[in-house]
Amino acid sequence: MGFPPLSALLLELTIRTDKLGLIFRDAPEINEELFVGRRSELQEMQKILKPNELDSKQRKLVLGGMGGIGKTQLAIAYAKCHWQSYDSVFWLNATTESLLQNSIRSITSLFDALGDLSGYGDTLLLTFFHKWLSQSNNTRWLLILDNYDDPQSYALRKFLPLCSHGSIIVTTRQTMDVAEGFACAPIHLRPLVSLEEALKVLATRSGRQILESGNAHYAHYVCGR
Repeated sequence: MGFPPLSALLLELTIRTDKLGLIFRDAPEINEELFVGRRSELQEMQKILKPNELDSKQRKLVLGGMGGIGKTQLAIAYAKCHWQSYDSVFWLNATTESLLQNSIRSITSLFDALGDLSGYGDTLLLTFFHKWLSQSNNTRWLLILDNYDDPQSYALRKFLPLCSHGSIIVTTRQTMDVAEGFACAPIHLRPLVSLEEALKVLATRSGRQILESGNAHYAHYVCGR
């Protein structure tokens, strides 16, 4: 049995847009109780990335910093704190081009309107994904493109939708211009220098009961709620 023509699939995609919520299928597990600090960075991320009904421009941010500084953890923490501001939130593994394509294949498998896409190639799946992201009734989405650390191996630009809405986070160990003209607001993470935050990290990692535990404390301390 042959596959439906591309034009028919794109028409079906235009008719229906699914709100998929928080999709972190392959993202690393982050223990929320071990995440402390970075409140100022989270607040700055919110200013840059949060959708604004009066301003539909695409919101882009690069999180830079050395390996192990907490870029992935911070991006996921932001998404979990503010997921209600978005209709769909996706984590994509941008370590290599093939891993990023696999992430896109995994996401497009959730588009119920298109049925089974397993037989289609990467180029078509990327077309579907960009078409879905670009629809005028689908503006409240967030993409996390994680670990784009080797910009010499492939160009990230072709994986970014050309639409003028949505929010995008890129995490990288490289300099802020890694995305080849990807105009964005940069945040460069540095080691925690606050004594209070350092003590909280030490107390939390050691299991001492200096901090309150549980999701309620996490939401209050990290998200400011």
